[in-house]
Amino acid sequence: MNTLLKYNPAVDGLRAVSVLAVFVFHLNKNWMPGGYLGVDIFFTISGYLITTILYRERMSSAFSYGNFYRRRINRILPAYFLVLSVTIVAAYLIVLPYDFYKFGISVISSIFFISNFNYAMRSGDYFSNNAEQWPLLHTWSLSVEEQFYIFWPLVIVLLFYLRAKFENSRATTLLIVFALLIALSAVVGSVMAAQPDTAKWSYYLFATRANELMIGAALAVLVIEYKDFRVHPLVSNLAMLGLILCLILFNREVLFPGVSALVPCTLAALVIAPSRNSAAHKLLSVKLLVLIGLLSYSIYLWHWPTIALSKYVFDLGGDSEFSFSTLGVVAIVAFTLMMSLISYHWVEKPVRRMKNSFAHSFIYVFLLPGVLLSGLAGWVLYTKGAPQRFLDDNLNPRLAFYHIDKSKCPSFVSLGCKGNAADVPNATERYLLVGNSHAEHYYQMVSELGTALGVQVDLASAGACYPHVKSEKCERVRTYVFDHLGDYDGILYAQKWTARYFNENHVGVTAMNAFFAKLRTADKPVAVLGRIHGYRASADKVFNYHRLTGASNGQLEIDVDESYREANVLLQHYASTEQIRYIDVEALLREVGKKVAASDEFGRPNYLDTHHLSVYGGGWIAQTLLENYPHSYLKEVFFPLPQVPALKSADLGS
Repeated sequence: MNTLLKYNPAVDGLRAVSVLAVFVFHLNKNWMPGGYLGVDIFFTISGYLITTILYRERMSSAFSYGNFYRRRINRILPAYFLVLSVTIVAAYLIVLPYDFYKFGISVISSIFFISNFNYAMRSGDYFSNNAEQWPLLHTWSLSVEEQFYIFWPLVIVLLFYLRAKFENSRATTLLIVFALLIALSAVVGSVMAAQPDTAKWSYYLFATRANELMIGAALAVLVIEYKDFRVHPLVSNLAMLGLILCLILFNREVLFPGVSALVPCTLAALVIAPSRNSAAHKLLSVKLLVLIGLLSYSIYLWHWPTIALSKYVFDLGGDSEFSFSTLGVVAIVAFTLMMSLISYHWVEKPVRRMKNSFAHSFIYVFLLPGVLLSGLAGWVLYTKGAPQRFLDDNLNPRLAFYHIDKSKCPSFVSLGCKGNAADVPNATERYLLVGNSHAEHYYQMVSELGTALGVQVDLASAGACYPHVKSEKCERVRTYVFDHLGDYDGILYAQKWTARYFNENHVGVTAMNAFFAKLRTADKPVAVLGRIHGYRASADKVFNYHRLTGASNGQLEIDVDESYREANVLLQHYASTEQIRYIDVEALLREVGKKVAASDEFGRPNYLDTHHLSVYGGGWIAQTLLENYPHSYLKEVFFPLPQVPALKSADLGS
């Protein structure tokens, strides 16, 4: 039996539709809201092609695991590793230290095809506006595919066991098994997608995407077992029309993946199924579409790093959604196509045609390049994002591009970090600053004040932790706080306060009330820190844009965001009602005619992004307060002892 798969140009045509849909979606989500379905169509096509080859090889006793994985290595890795290599160099030149550090993690996870787990554990999701921070985000789908094909040959073996056991009804039995597995995967995907805590995992996990690959696999078995199987041309044409409508009508509001993914994937299977002269097949067999389909893998690999790094340079953050200019779109498309042609003709095709052994492919195509790239990524991680790239006489990147000094508090979850303990070895008073990233961005200010006033200030915090968030890291922070209340003379609390947070229907209100009520039982001073103003663009991105383009060598000029004011008014009222001290840092600065600029006199960013202070910014506030207020007053505002009557909220800079 001939195990080679008969070439069907319509399959490459549908690949072209898929990659173009994804490309358009990533350029601008509004142009094709359902363009992300292109990945799901790819899954179905891949399931169909790979299962056809495996199934026929099993039928002819020609299957071997070594040969299967040799083909996968030669097909996937050469262009993949080329893109990783070029992206590492580009990111080294473009990306700021902390984001470059995260990029190093992405490289490691991409090399070993576990990047879907990496992104599932990160804040934000596939549709987030900050996706450009992840130039290798698109590798999640390749990880899903490769994870699927680790065990899929074993499933084929099981299918052949069932095929032999139920000889008289083998096709029906196999299709029933497929239907059950597809339904299970789809239902699990929908259930997880409906829950906020598991929605990201649903999007990225192989188990919730397996149904999309198995739809293609089921088609392969159907076509092989029923040799005369054909889809009516009308069905094929209607499926193509339905698929186009899905690409237009689906959007991020659709509960996805899961049961909803069955629609486009089933339509894709009907489109590529054998059909007699359908208009859909004729359309998809047009030479231009076939050519794009042949390039589709390379286009997919190159398009996202090109878009992400371009956005990283030109999208300066803020409230408005970024979109590329016409010239920008043309440049991105042209560069992607150029690199795709190069990698297809000089990398993909030559290696794919190699008649080497599995051992040769494993060592020279996977192992050696993988070790080299892992070494580069390891260096990025070891150096914490290679901040030395930005070092000069006036700028310390550790202070400019981080909201907390990682040399003092290196952990992502701080549990009593003693950042200024060495500076106040004889301190008799200890305070604990608690909260999320807004507590961290105040830590430089509070610890410098503590050092000047003889107070040790520790930190208990983790990013995105509010009183109502029940994640493992947030529970660890709260456990530390309440287990160590007796070790401290007072508590300072900070988070990103917003007006909606004080809405009585907000999910966090009850948890916040309970949190502060528990703190007050210690009978120690408890204070909340109000927000300071932000900016309508990310200071670090503006700085980076100036660095890369030479647009300016002076101070950063960015419009101020005054939305903090309403939140502070509501916070002050809440603090008064709950008998908590309120400290308005913005008002303390305003009283002496000062305001935190986007950058200092040397052009160094005082802000990390639109609303987080950099370490430089936090230090500037501390020194400004120390220079303009009596130290005794500042100590009474920030660090009163339990036996000292606390100032009323109205007196604390408000």
